[in-house]
Amino acid sequence: MGVTEFLFTGWTKRQKWLAEMNSAGVPEWLVSVLRRAFDALMNHDYPTAQCLCKFLLDFAWEKFNIGHWSEVDVCWRQLYTAATYVQTMQLWAAGSLMAAMRSCDRGLILGAPVRRLSLTEIATEIHRELSNQRPCKLPDTCDSTFYILNKLSIMANFCAGIELRTEIKRIQCPSVTQFDREWLHSEQRKPVVIEGALRSWPAFKKWSLEHFLKVAGHRTVPVEIGTRYTDDNWTQKLMTFHEFVASYFDANSKEVGYLAQYDLFEQIPELRDDIAVPEYCCLACDPDNVDINAWFGPKNTVSPLHTDPSDNLFAQVMGTKYICLCPPEDSDAVYPIAGGLMRNTSQVDMADPDLEAFPNVRNARVYETVVRPGDLLFIPRGWWHYLKSVSTSFSVSFWFRPPTTTATSTTEANLA
Repeated sequence: MGVTEFLFTGWTKRQKWLAEMNSAGVPEWLVSVLRRAFDALMNHDYPTAQCLCKFLLDFAWEKFNIGHWSEVDVCWRQLYTAATYVQTMQLWAAGSLMAAMRSCDRGLILGAPVRRLSLTEIATEIHRELSNQRPCKLPDTCDSTFYILNKLSIMANFCAGIELRTEIKRIQCPSVTQFDREWLHSEQRKPVVIEGALRSWPAFKKWSLEHFLKVAGHRTVPVEIGTRYTDDNWTQKLMTFHEFVASYFDANSKEVGYLAQYDLFEQIPELRDDIAVPEYCCLACDPDNVDINAWFGPKNTVSPLHTDPSDNLFAQVMGTKYICLCPPEDSDAVYPIAGGLMRNTSQVDMADPDLEAFPNVRNARVYETVVRPGDLLFIPRGWWHYLKSVSTSFSVSFWFRPPTTTATSTTEANLA
């Protein structure tokens, strides 16, 4: 489908998606502005359409920045999506493909779904056209090697001074029943690395930096800038996939960029088709209720020692990553940050623990492993875990839990 077909679809369904704005709680006067913007678009009055869209997007943005992101009424995010749709279609119709691509992706990142407006399909088509005109190429200076490194030499670089260190057990692809009995619902609930459970994933044959640039080079994604999110200079920026790779996968780059804890697969379904929810998740919930997040970055990306409110199956697709875990019973020994949004994060740097500042950490029980492509690590909820990539790396986490509990993602909150 091209811009004409998408415009026709939007026109035939305009009464329904405008009515959805009313049902969501968007004030009638704002729905009226949205209707005027769409009518201006259909009448080729692009300046008016653009002006009205900017007003609506700015209005929604102001609502995003009142209080915490999790408390933003979904109606403002749906208004943002609808205004983005009109703005994107106007830019696309005017031939401004790059601007249309940026607009559409911002709507996907910050907006909320509107049933009859498929920004995902529009983004896929715009990217196809844009890639035909301006293919993204991998810079010569980029480190595109996904190293498979020696396990023991890696472990020697972490947790110095901590004596109670145990390598996490590895098992060959257990049955769902065995995993449920011996790991998920056992009394001890310890971490375990499952080997051989991901063999059917197309990602292992298809994914590379070149492939990512082909299917997503012009797509805008949120990138964390800084060594770890606990650092004072840590921030987030929106940039294209190509800008991310060119800037932070360069062998000479002094900054660390990380596409972390982000549902990339919802935004770019072409990549979602290359993975599958592990069947072990279905023991706790329906596959549609599993939170899937991508973790993609160059060597030396770090997730500080922290806990999550959900069980996690952590799949390593490309490259090598060091991971250590501590049981919930040892929480006092890892010195959690007191209060606030980061109370689930430790003050201790597990790469080089400061035993003078945090003497009790030497008594923490550490379970560690090095994950390689095809490994699936079970991280029980409540367990502290620290992760560091020792090569360019791509991982996928699957948070799963009973319907009565929730997991919180920080990506959108940090962008708003």
